Amino acid sequence: KAEDLLKTLPEDAGNCAMRGEISEGKGDFATACEWFMKAIAQDQKNAQFRSDLGRNLAVRGNIRGAIEQFNKATRMAPSNGGYWFNLAVALNSDGRAEEAIERARKALELEPANERYKKLVQELTGLQDLSR
Repeated sequence: KAEDLLKTLPEDAGNCAMRGEISEGKGDFATACEWFMKAIAQDQKNAQFRSDLGRNLAVRGNIRGAIEQFNKATRMAPSNGGYWFNLAVALNSDGRAEEAIERARKALELEPANERYKKLVQELTGLQDLSR
């Protein structure tokens, strides 16, 4: 069984992150957070692990914790539009609309063809024509 095989793997950063992804896929966000924190403890400069933890913290209602992780991810990988998008969504959930708009625009600047990013900027700004 796959679960038993996972238990035999060493708890290195990559395997911890993989277990976090599996837990997240099962809807066990608390366990996912634990695994992503273990991955980060071993590889603190991995932006993806930070983003994964942030996403799971957000789902659990820890928006401020998610914002902290997404901020770290954007500092580590500033050219990743997805990290900026996640940060924008979290900031908006925290009632920080102006900051959310700035981060959403940054995501769209990095990936101008991304329809999700366009939609978020439109929703946050109320503008349909984003050329303004």
